[in-house]
Amino acid sequence: MSTSAYPPSAGASSPGSGPHSYHTPSSAATLAIAAFPALEGLKKIEFDGVGEFLMPDGLCFQRAREDLYYEQFILPDENRLFEWQSAQWMVGWEEVYIKDGKIVEDDG
Repeated sequence: MSTSAYPPSAGASSPGSGPHSYHTPSSAATLAIAAFPALEGLKKIEFDGVGEFLMPDGLCFQRAREDLYYEQFILPDENRLFEWQSAQWMVGWEEVYIKDGKIVEDDG
């Protein structure tokens, strides 16, 4: 969707681009429906937070959770911040396309 209402790289995850911040104010839904009316008939995902973990395999995530530092410092924060009983997850992969030795940017 090409509109000035959206940052040019919102949600992009190019290698080396660092962490991203996703924001989902109700005004964004209004803008999206105005630009793409078919969205109005679809169920909108309702959540107030999302975590994205990019890793070479799932084992590294499990190993991190078993680390003493994680157990002492990260896990207590997680337990205060997250409602694990309502958490959902999905798994996938990132595809990066290279042409002539350069990353192909998705310009819509």
